[in-house]
Amino acid sequence: MNQAASTKQRLSDIVLTTSKRLKALDLRGRELAAYLRKVIRSGQDFSITAKGLRQHHQHEITQEALKNKALDLVGRQFVKADGTARFVVEEAGFITELRDGMRRVMRFTQGFLDAIDSRRLMPARP
Repeated sequence: MNQAASTKQRLSDIVLTTSKRLKALDLRGRELAAYLRKVIRSGQDFSITAKGLRQHHQHEITQEALKNKALDLVGRQFVKADGTARFVVEEAGFITELRDGMRRVMRFTQGFLDAIDSRRLMPARP
C-alpha cells in the first residue's frame, strides 16, 4: 500500500507485527484494507518489532537445525587434531569431553560443528 510507504514503513513489517491480530479478526477485502490503513496511520514504528520477530524466528530455525544435527551425531566420537582430547556426542544435545582423565559435559553448539568442519576435530577411530 502506498500509505505505508508515505509513512516510511514497509507493509510487510506492519503485517508481520500485526499478524496474530489479523488472524484473530479474520478480516477480508475492504475490512482488511481499512484496518491496515488505521494501523498505518497510528504512527507506531513497526520496523523494530518486525526485526525482533524475524530474528527470533531465525534463531528458532537455527536451534532446530542444531538439535537435528546433534541427534544425527549421537554416539559418535571425535578427537582433537593433536590427540589431546576426545569428545562423545550424547543424547539430549550434550557432549562429553575426556581430557587428561577428566570428564567435562557441555552443550552441543555450532562451534562444535565448526570445529568438525574445519578439521580441528576428527572422527575417532575405534
